[in-house]
Amino acid sequence: MGHGIDRLQQSCHTVVWFGLPWSLELYDQSIARIHRQGQQHPVINHRLMMHDTVDDAVAIALASKATDELNVRNAIEQYLENKNAN
Repeated sequence: MGHGIDRLQQSCHTVVWFGLPWSLELYDQSIARIHRQGQQHPVINHRLMMHDTVDDAVAIALASKATDELNVRNAIEQYLENKNAN
């Protein structure tokens, strides 16, 4: 997705990745721009990948980063719940 293409964001509901970014933030933000408030269609996310290439490594890295981020968020939530309970 290009930066500053506001009109495109308003009319699209399909994302096609021909190369995944290493950045989970960039990946999530790009999808979130399509899956925005007012979106009237299901968002479809296609990832064009070749097996046994760097595509596999990037996809695994993104999944690992997403898991790590979720674990950190859950740990912070648990910490705050415990802190407020005391």
